[in-house]
Amino acid sequence: MLKNMKMRAKLILGFGLVIIVMISLAWYSFTEQAAINRHLDDIINTHFATLTLVDEINIARVQLSQNVSDFVAASTASEIEKLYQSVQNDIQTIQTNITKLQTINTETETLKPLADLNASFARWLIIYNEEVGLKNAKKQKELVQSFNTKGKEAFALVAEKVANIAESTKKRAADAYQNALAMQKSATTITIILNILGIAFAVLFAFVIGENIVRPIKQLVANLEEVANGNLQKHGIDDKRKDEIGMLIKAFESFLDRFREQISEMNKMVLHLAASANEMSATSAQLGSSASETAASVMETATTTEEIRQVAQTTKDLAGTVTASSDQSYALSKESMTAILQMGENVQKIKNQMDNISQSLLNLSEQSQMIAEITAAVDEIAEQSNLLAVNAAIEAAKAGEQGKGFAVVAQEVKSLADQSKQSTRQVRKILADIQKATSGALMAVEQGNKEMQQGAEKMNQVDAAMRAIADSLSKSVQLVQQIAYAVEQQFTGIDQINSAMNNVKTASAQNADAARNLEQVAASISDSGNKLKSFIEVYKL
Repeated sequence: MLKNMKMRAKLILGFGLVIIVMISLAWYSFTEQAAINRHLDDIINTHFATLTLVDEINIARVQLSQNVSDFVAASTASEIEKLYQSVQNDIQTIQTNITKLQTINTETETLKPLADLNASFARWLIIYNEEVGLKNAKKQKELVQSFNTKGKEAFALVAEKVANIAESTKKRAADAYQNALAMQKSATTITIILNILGIAFAVLFAFVIGENIVRPIKQLVANLEEVANGNLQKHGIDDKRKDEIGMLIKAFESFLDRFREQISEMNKMVLHLAASANEMSATSAQLGSSASETAASVMETATTTEEIRQVAQTTKDLAGTVTASSDQSYALSKESMTAILQMGENVQKIKNQMDNISQSLLNLSEQSQMIAEITAAVDEIAEQSNLLAVNAAIEAAKAGEQGKGFAVVAQEVKSLADQSKQSTRQVRKILADIQKATSGALMAVEQGNKEMQQGAEKMNQVDAAMRAIADSLSKSVQLVQQIAYAVEQQFTGIDQINSAMNNVKTASAQNADAARNLEQVAASISDSGNKLKSFIEVYKL
C-alpha cells in the first residue's frame, strides 16, 4: 500500500499520525491534570474551608461558654444586658458558620454530622433560653443548677459534634490529598508509557516509510553502479510502484533500454568499420603491389628505350657513313636492315610493355574507385557513429548525475567518428591525387603508343627504302636521307617515350606513396575501430 502512495501522501500520513499521537497525549495529560486540579480545589475550597469554619465555631463556642458562665454569675442589670448581647453575638456567629458548613458540604457523609451539630446546638439554645427566663425571673439557684447540669451537658455535646466534624474533615482532606497524589503518580506513569509508545510508534512508522523509500533507491544506485561497470543487462527492480520512486525506476529502465539499443547498433557499426578497414588495408596492399609492378615495368621499358636510342644512334651513324661513302652503301644498307629489324622487335617489345603499363593503370584506376566506394561507406559509418554519439550524449544528459560516465563514452565515440571522417577525407585526397596521376600516365602512354605507331610506320618506310637500296643503288642518297629523317623521328619518339616513362615513374612513385598512406589510414581506422570496440565491449548487453 505504501509503495503506491505519493511521497507527499506518505509524509502527510507519517506526520499526521505523529501529530494525532501528540494531541492524544496532550488531551490525556490535560484531562488528568484537570481531575487532579478538581481534587485540589475540593481540598482547598471544601475541606480547608470546613476546617476554617470549624475553628471559627470552636472559637465562638469557647467565647460563648465563657459569656454564658459570666451571664449566669452577673448580678447587675447593665452587666447582664452586656453579657446577653455578647452571648447573642456568639450564637449568631455559630449559627452563621453552621449554615456556611451546610452550604459548602453537599455530600451525604458530611450533611448528617452537620445536621447533628445543628440539632445539638438547637437543644442547647432551648436550654439557654430557659436559663435566660430564669435569669429574668431572678431564680438564681435554679439558673445555676440548670447551667451546671443540662446546660453544660448540652454544650459538651455541641463541642463533641464540632470535634467530630473537624476530625472527619481532616480525614477526608488527607484522603483527598492522597488520592490527588495517586492520580498524579498514575497520570505521570501513564503519560511516560504513552510517550514511550508514541515515540516507538513514530520511530517504527518512520523506519517503515524510510525503508519503503531507501530500499528501492539503494537498489537503483546498485543498478547504476552495475551500468557504470558495463553491465547493461536487466536487473530485478520493483517497477510496479506508483510513487515518484516507481516513476524514477521506469525512467531508468527506459533509459537503459534505449542505451542498450544504441550500444548494440554501435557494436554493429564497429564490426562493419573493422571489416571496411581490413578491406581497405587489403586493397592498399594490392595497390602497393601494383605500383611496384608498374615501377618495375617502367624500369624495364626505360632500359629498352635506351637500347632503342643506342640503335637509332647507330643507324644515324651508318646513315652518315652512307652519305660519306656510296661505295659502302650496299653493306651499310644490309646492316641498316638488320638494325631496323632489331629496332622493330624492340619497338614491339616497347609496345607490349606500354600495353602492360596501360592495363596496370586501368587496374589501378578500378582499385582506386573501389577504395573511393569503401571510403564513402566508412564516411557514412563515421557520420552514423557521430549521430549515435550525439544521441547517447543527449540520453546521458537526461540521466543527470548518474549519466556522466555515459557522456564520456559518447564523447569518445564522437571523437573516434571525427577521426574516421578526417581519415576518409585524407583518403579521398590521396585517391584524387592517384586518379590525377593515373590519368596523366594513361595520357602519356596513349601518346607514346601513337608515337610508337608512327615509329613503326617509319620503320616500315625505312625497310622499304633499304630494300630499294638493295635493288637500286641510284636511290641510296634519297633513302639515306629518309633513314636519317626516320631516325630523327625515332629520336623524337624516344624522347617522348622517355618523358612518358618519367611521368609513369612519377605516377608509380605517387601511387606507391598513396598506397602506403592509404595503408596507414586503414591502420588508423582499424585502431580507432578497435578502441571503439574495446569501449563497447565493456558493456554487457
